[in-house]
Amino acid sequence: MQPRSRLAMSLVAAVLALAASGCGAADATPASVKVTPQPTPAGGPHRLSLDGLAAELTVTLPPGWESDATSVSRTGEDAQPMGLSVWLIHEIYADPCHWRGTATVVGTTAAEVAAALEAQPMRHARHSRVDLAGRTAEFVTLTVPDTDLAACDDGEFRSWTDANGPPRTQSAEGQVDEVYVVDVDGTALVIDAAYSRDASTEERATIHRLVQSLQISEVAASPSASG
Repeated sequence: MQPRSRLAMSLVAAVLALAASGCGAADATPASVKVTPQPTPAGGPHRLSLDGLAAELTVTLPPGWESDATSVSRTGEDAQPMGLSVWLIHEIYADPCHWRGTATVVGTTAAEVAAALEAQPMRHARHSRVDLAGRTAEFVTLTVPDTDLAACDDGEFRSWTDANGPPRTQSAEGQVDEVYVVDVDGTALVIDAAYSRDASTEERATIHRLVQSLQISEVAASPSASG
């Protein structure tokens, strides 16, 4: 089972460790990732992969972005932290702050996963349907509230557990997560575009272009050998 990548977790820490407060409106557009573990030049397509997903993912990176197996993020000390990550959700926390003991399996379809995310308290969730890579995606915008996150269990604000590694955590007030959930061969693929509420219109447009570049190609099962 492939572990959650170091870049994916540092991306979480970077995007989440922003000093931000509030929650800007999010435009509806997709997000995704899974590529090579080094700074990657613009252009592409760059191939992504995820254990347990019977599909190949590709995405085109803008200049100044880097990628690894499960996430892409913008580099540079002066850049506003933002990134995309891909997940296969195992459980969703019924309470993202006092999350201990609340992780629950919610189903296997995109609609079931999106409904459970929308129901999370404190997230100010907005749910709709959008087009992503030629498919219908459940789109849920989640925010991290202006609250004392240190008072949460282990000082962490958690969204879900992952089938391949550590849970999705947030640690900065005002973080926005635009979450797209797509049914792919019986599996709910989750694509998370995360940024600070302080991100500019241009920065949000950049991450949305990245999302819109996503391609999903299902992989046909190999025929069983006979004889």
